[in-house]
Amino acid sequence: MTLNSQGIIQEVRQEFEVILSYVTGEEAQQARADEIKRGLLRRLLGLGGRLLLLFFIQRAATYPRTGQTSTQGEAIPYQGQRTRHYFSIFGKLAVPRPYFLSGGGGRRESAGWRVQSGSRLLFRTPAGHGGRVSCLYDV
Repeated sequence: MTLNSQGIIQEVRQEFEVILSYVTGEEAQQARADEIKRGLLRRLLGLGGRLLLLFFIQRAATYPRTGQTSTQGEAIPYQGQRTRHYFSIFGKLAVPRPYFLSGGGGRRESAGWRVQSGSRLLFRTPAGHGGRVSCLYDV
């Protein structure tokens, strides 16, 4: 795990303790159920966003950083890690992704293994990772 993911894990553990205190504390004994529901939903959505970001950080850390080859045989060198915005039920997340640049100047993320479906891009993993869809991004 990266240091960033360790920090997120600590934040998630702390937030979980805060949520437990929110539900079981003295203020909860005096609150109405609808107040607790709204507050709990807001906190759980925030917690879910942090956990989803942790998932994407872990996925990006295991992705190969070597150059890739396009279906036309063109070499696509690895250029570094960039951030892509992901819209989820938890809100907008800044997700790290490997970045590749083809010789023609067109950028490709995750070596361009993508299938466009409406407004969504499906990124496929390389053959060494099972050749399955690894991430779904709304664009």
